[in-house]
Amino acid sequence: MMNGDEKSYDGQIVRTEAEKRLYIAITILGLGLILISVLFMIGEAFFINASLIEILSWQKRIVILLVRTITLAISASATALIFGFILAAAMRFWPAGQKVLFLLLLLAFPIPPYVHTAGWSLALQALGASGYGILVAWWCMTVSLLSFSALISYAILNSIDEEILEAAALGANGPHCLVQVILPLAMPLLVASFLFIFCLNLMDYTIPSLCQVNVYSLHLFADFSIFAQAGRTLLLSLPLFLAGLPLLLLAGRGMKKFGVTIRTGQRSELNLEWPASYKIAAGFSFLVFISVLGIPLVNLIIQVWTSGITVHLFNFGTSLAYSLIIAAFVAMLSVLIGYPVAVLISEYPRWGTILWPLLLLPWLIPASLNGAGWIAAAQTIPYFSGTSLLLILGELARFLSVAVLLIWGFYLRLDYEVVNAGRLFSPCWLYALWKVELPLLAPGILAGSLIVAALTLGELGTTILLVPPGFETLTLRIYNYMHYGAHDHVAAACLAMMILTMFLGWAAAVSLRISRAGN
Repeated sequence: MMNGDEKSYDGQIVRTEAEKRLYIAITILGLGLILISVLFMIGEAFFINASLIEILSWQKRIVILLVRTITLAISASATALIFGFILAAAMRFWPAGQKVLFLLLLLAFPIPPYVHTAGWSLALQALGASGYGILVAWWCMTVSLLSFSALISYAILNSIDEEILEAAALGANGPHCLVQVILPLAMPLLVASFLFIFCLNLMDYTIPSLCQVNVYSLHLFADFSIFAQAGRTLLLSLPLFLAGLPLLLLAGRGMKKFGVTIRTGQRSELNLEWPASYKIAAGFSFLVFISVLGIPLVNLIIQVWTSGITVHLFNFGTSLAYSLIIAAFVAMLSVLIGYPVAVLISEYPRWGTILWPLLLLPWLIPASLNGAGWIAAAQTIPYFSGTSLLLILGELARFLSVAVLLIWGFYLRLDYEVVNAGRLFSPCWLYALWKVELPLLAPGILAGSLIVAALTLGELGTTILLVPPGFETLTLRIYNYMHYGAHDHVAAACLAMMILTMFLGWAAAVSLRISRAGN
């Protein structure tokens, strides 16, 4: 055993063999369950009549569609990462407004993309401009992921070795420190972050479809609607998989490095000197972020105020209740599976190398393809088709990694000496788990479940294919109304969804703040 920080890094919670086997069994069962749709799609792809060359017939329209999709995703992701990194640097090195900005980021993070689109479209139309088109789609894709980009950039900046930063700060001002030290150290993880944001934009069609921009993922949805063959849609998705493949190749190595820095890093407050130009850039990014929250909220409130909010909200009661039930089940399952996965990733490096790519794999699958895969699975498994369980598993496949990431981050900060001491004086490992380990992880578990619930509430691509007959989520109802042009109903429902998801983000922020105060 080692002392001090070395022990915290090299140490490990002493677990029984029965406990290890249980965690491995839950991990294999959970990941096998959420990846079963991929296996069914692969199996169906071998038995379709059309060949790969026939399906991927490179007509001019398809090539143009793919180029447009990749260009739109790259431009929106790069813009979101640049603004997000500037906001993260402001939080990290200018501590004065850190708490307020961090809270605002968590409030904005779970807001569904279609809410941003509805708010900005209404604002543009009020100004006499068009609320549709590729530029509107680019902007809405940028702002919908701006808070995520800032949060992940903030985590990357916190993972940089403090001794290096303090040494660099002694003989350099802020810009020199940023260009010569901070950016080179953060660049590998920033590249991985860009690839992840790029995949999110590449695989989703929600914002482009609402802005009347055709993209490749929307083409996949249309193809499955016509042929109802998940295997065919899987083959048609190969260009998107190839575009997102670097994310999987970097996942295991990048997350392992990030985990080491979380365990060993000690955060301090650095007050660097910045010129006026950098402060102006940070202020401009802050104004952009405030507009991300303020413009949709203000426009939705104005629209609802002039059309009668109470009547419209009562009309959405059933859809909202069903959405909350689905979100609650997904959040609960994500925690039950996510904790054993986080344990294996943290304590057994070989498991982490395998599990991180598997956890991120659903993010490389377009939401419509994810739904198609579960439909293919339901056709084979009895009593599975047309049930809410299908929808729950489809949403769980998409958002399990979010819960794992938050629990894993808290797990790496555990004091192993305290946990092992609690185990030593407990009658069994279950008692120690309940009384010692889980209470220490409670903020991360609660924050993870709240964020997963918020993301589930706003998910559309999978929901539109898997929602059972006779049921309707609030997101699906909003999406349908947006195509009908019922602006007053859309505004009322979007406002309700925005307030609900912001509340869940606020609750997650409170949980994280309590944890920080406790530490």
